[in-house]
Amino acid sequence: MIMKLKLYNTINLSHHLVNGISLINNNMYYVSGASNSIIKYDLESGKESLVSGGVCGYGMNKFREPVHVFASEIHGRTQLLVSDWHNHRVVKLSDAKYEDELGCYSSRNSLLFSLSVFVGRLSNPGTYIASHFGESNKEFRIKTSFISNIIYFITSFFRLRSKRFYPFNKPNGICSFNKGYLVTQKNRNCLTFISSDFQTARDIDIPNTGRIGNINTSSGKTIFCVESIGKIYEIREDEEISEIKVSCEDNSLKPFSAIYLEESLLGVIAKSKFYIFDIALGKQLAVYETNGELHGMDISDHKVYLSDRLNSQIYVLEYVK
Repeated sequence: MIMKLKLYNTINLSHHLVNGISLINNNMYYVSGASNSIIKYDLESGKESLVSGGVCGYGMNKFREPVHVFASEIHGRTQLLVSDWHNHRVVKLSDAKYEDELGCYSSRNSLLFSLSVFVGRLSNPGTYIASHFGESNKEFRIKTSFISNIIYFITSFFRLRSKRFYPFNKPNGICSFNKGYLVTQKNRNCLTFISSDFQTARDIDIPNTGRIGNINTSSGKTIFCVESIGKIYEIREDEEISEIKVSCEDNSLKPFSAIYLEESLLGVIAKSKFYIFDIALGKQLAVYETNGELHGMDISDHKVYLSDRLNSQIYVLEYVK
């Protein structure tokens, strides 16, 4: 089989550090690490509008480098689930309004130690690196208000209760799974299942430990990547996890995100490249290289949307057999 990748369109975005995207109802939702916000981009008009955030902090509508967003339609309402990286939580919004959250920073030490570290860091400004792999060493430093953050931390205790204390350490992605949601935890090296009502959660161990990247569901299959060890896995509804083996011309493939384009076609982003693999044949069919850093993707109508966090752009690719 011969596969071709063609650049169909390039979308320039107004917010920087585009960490993740999600497509629904001809809209593209994306999260910006630089402006700590969720933005809706109308794919027809090209207009952008702020959904939530815009302030670096800890609160109902504040974020500290949101790294991923997952959009879905629930009972006629647009639901957004946001991985709020440096606040170590997942936030749920419904029709742009805050609804719920779960998680708090967890270290390998005691809960009391973890809480004290988390509270201490609420005074730290957001310091976000533009590129993790390239030569750019530009940093974004965004001030935050310790007073405002600690007030929210205290006043939300009773409302959140046990949900506040569920251990999280840098959630890297979230998707729908088994009538609930599945979250990847980068630094706790595990998956976390959350019920659809955000009332219960539990961890799922992975076969090999490492820094877990993104997670996606398409064609009825849920895929996640363990970037540091170069592994791609599928998790079934019975929570059985199996490795998806790919033969890549780049021997040092470090996959961050993967998604099924079709039954046996797997799309993978790693650093500045997007790959297509034929799983049935176990071979690489195509590759598209950018001069940026790819960090999120989604698919629609035989097109792949890739977010470039370094250049604040979306690349829309067509794949043709």
